[in-house]
Amino acid sequence: HELTGVKAVHDSLKLYGKGIKIGIIDSGVDYHHPALGGCFGPGCKVAYGTDFVGDDGRSPDNDPMTDCDGHGTHVAGIIAANDTTFIGVAPQATLGAYRVFGCEGGTSNDLIMKALLRAAGDGMQVINLSLGGPGGWRQDREARLADELAKNGTIIVAAMGNEGQMGLFEASSPGVAGAAITVASTENEFRSNMYFTPPRAILYLGDVDMNFSNTTLVAVSPGTSGKVANDACKPITQDLSGKIALIRRGDCTFKIKIANAALAHASGVILMDNVPSTGFAADTEGAVIKVRTITLDDGEYLLKTIQQLKKEKEGIKLLAGKGPKQVSNPDGGFLSVFSSMGPDSELNSKPDIAAPGGQIWSTFPIKLGSYASLSGTSMATPYIVGCVGLYLEGLPNGDHSAKAIKTAFQNSAQPRKQQKGYKGYASVTQQGAGLLSMLDILSTQVVVTPSHISLNDTEHINANQQITITNTGQTPLEYEVDIVSAAGLEPFDAKMMVEKNPLPVEAKASVIVSQKTVTVAAGASSTVDLKFIGPNTDPTKFVIYSGYVRLTPAKVSPQSPVMHIPYMGMQGDFKKVTVLDSSF
Repeated sequence: HELTGVKAVHDSLKLYGKGIKIGIIDSGVDYHHPALGGCFGPGCKVAYGTDFVGDDGRSPDNDPMTDCDGHGTHVAGIIAANDTTFIGVAPQATLGAYRVFGCEGGTSNDLIMKALLRAAGDGMQVINLSLGGPGGWRQDREARLADELAKNGTIIVAAMGNEGQMGLFEASSPGVAGAAITVASTENEFRSNMYFTPPRAILYLGDVDMNFSNTTLVAVSPGTSGKVANDACKPITQDLSGKIALIRRGDCTFKIKIANAALAHASGVILMDNVPSTGFAADTEGAVIKVRTITLDDGEYLLKTIQQLKKEKEGIKLLAGKGPKQVSNPDGGFLSVFSSMGPDSELNSKPDIAAPGGQIWSTFPIKLGSYASLSGTSMATPYIVGCVGLYLEGLPNGDHSAKAIKTAFQNSAQPRKQQKGYKGYASVTQQGAGLLSMLDILSTQVVVTPSHISLNDTEHINANQQITITNTGQTPLEYEVDIVSAAGLEPFDAKMMVEKNPLPVEAKASVIVSQKTVTVAAGASSTVDLKFIGPNTDPTKFVIYSGYVRLTPAKVSPQSPVMHIPYMGMQGDFKKVTVLDSSF
């Protein structure tokens, strides 16, 4: 909460989301959890909700309780948990839980739309959508409904998605909706994870209820190196009964490795990374045994321990740690590699803003361990939702429209630097306006519109733009106006397929600014005209360029912080992008 200013809002402004109604459309909530109130219905923290699916996916009822899946419970805790050891963003908010996922499988568009309508009908002021699917067009049904609800006063906050390693144009629906606040993820400053020993503490992600009794840990493939080809990618010949299998990542899917371990009668799997990292989440949907993931460094430590103790066959005994262990995260504050990149399919800027979503500790169903650390834009989204709750409580007489709230959040966000390969800001397609700054959102007396600029491609460029700076305070303000470019990205490879890991490139637009300084009288507005010219890059590369119009006050204060208006465009004619193979 310190990185985002939420702790300062709690401590200095005493805002906790009291009286604000927040809807969660997800997998249900274990409301028996003491941090989530312990009950359901009038007078409880989880006061509203229903179950559209039931555990089996086809048995709806009026009770959103679930303990077979922890996603919705984790989301609820980020928003509003209130316990002696863990506090959510808006711990005094009232929740509505609308279950659209059963214990297994996905959900459908119609159920999500039903849940949106029910939540709005129940008076939810903000709705959390930590879900989404392929759909980069604003005409998508869920996106259109989200826009309509926003027009009628319901704030929709949606996850950008977790396809960051699939390249650009991965905006998902309903987050693609123009009126929705769509959220990217940054890494948390600290990792709070459950752990096991021996002898040192090994932090992990994944199933918290893996049973260590009557089991030992063995390596499926011998050796102490974390890089062994095809580890568990083929059927395992050894009998792993009573064993937890330590398996290296790489060369085949997680599901294949886990299935092979299960067929060899392993009681569980611990997957170790094959590159240096601070941890990773594995897709284990459908797994019949428990799975945890650990870092390369911790995996190599376990491999060496097994070898030094000469326990290659019988394995080493593991013990569960007591409670979570917190360690500093060297990636803290940087953008999460899994966070999906925009823009949408019509070159509209997405995501809108970023919040902590990597390595997030929160509530989990009691049966599954009560607390867990998860990563995803699903975790960043409820962080923004909780902050919207603080905003509504803190400014009861303010403009509570979806447009005004998105503007306030984007105006005060702080762009994040590219972690590797480019010395400057990461692309707007990865972070929108940047990481939210909650204290600035509530303190600032300045509003800048528009809060983001989509330029289109350079053949159809919206070159001439105007920003309006409104001073709602009692004293005049003077701003310096300048342009800060962000990393450019080449979206396609040589075969015009989407480049899954686009490298940052220099792509600086030229911007003619009508005035380098502007004075805004108290209670008045001033405008600045801008003319954008695309960067000097090869138009056949279709580079996505972006950056920020930066407004720096003569005197920085909580009432007048440095503000950034993100812009984004494509150099080239988007209509000339090859969509179908010429042989079709």
